[in-house]
Amino acid sequence: MSLTCPTPSCNRRMPGHHTVCRACSTELLRDLRDVPSLDRNLEEAATRQVRLGTPGGGPRSEEPLPWDDRARTAQQHLRVVLVGWVRVLQRGVRPLAGPACQDCAHRSCTYISLGRSPADTLPAMAVWLIRHRAVLLGHHAAPEAVDGIREAIRQGRRTIDRPADRIYAGPCNTCGADLLARPGARIVVCRPCSLEYDIGPRLEWMQRKVEDQLAHSVAMSGMLNQLGVIVPASTIRYFAQKKRITERGRDQNNRPLYRIGDVLEIVNAQKK
Repeated sequence: MSLTCPTPSCNRRMPGHHTVCRACSTELLRDLRDVPSLDRNLEEAATRQVRLGTPGGGPRSEEPLPWDDRARTAQQHLRVVLVGWVRVLQRGVRPLAGPACQDCAHRSCTYISLGRSPADTLPAMAVWLIRHRAVLLGHHAAPEAVDGIREAIRQGRRTIDRPADRIYAGPCNTCGADLLARPGARIVVCRPCSLEYDIGPRLEWMQRKVEDQLAHSVAMSGMLNQLGVIVPASTIRYFAQKKRITERGRDQNNRPLYRIGDVLEIVNAQKK
């Protein structure tokens, strides 16, 4: 007997003894395997800590760039979802002492691992859920788990996936909406309130606001690209190699940090 998959976002057919269809199971595991990479990208976006005021002052004096609070919110939401399902799977499991293999499929090791909570990080919880996928996908609430986990991961991806053909021209002075413009455009229009802005002065203002920020080459390249300045990460590293910019510290992954204003000074001089 076949049934329709009970996952809310799916209408595929499946064997009657399954809790979710094979496609949903595969897609969930694929998304969970992507969590470590997604977590790194969200953390990178959330910790840029770039805050901008409105040009010329105004009530919105401390408006964050869009990759700041939203990335942290998406990261926290995904954490809540993963923690919730870890706890669901652990209900009724008796914690046991003793050694257990890290990745083996022995029933005893798997049960011991199920009773031990993973580290409080997104990658650790994702790996734990993958190891206990049989319990997760066999749970009566598996359709809810598939839908909830996958939606939280999609939300994280959407947060860091700004359209490649747009540059960020800052927040609207009136309503605070993000102003997105095509590269080379001279005017940007706020969609909610229809106000028009000259892009040139706004981009110059944002560049001045971020010039004292420190970032590693990849993060800096992405940030400047959003502000209409195309500088490949390899070019930033070349500037450092040639002593044209100076290392100002290291991040938690031991990557060298550079001052954004130092790179902008070189790039702007090359345009003259």
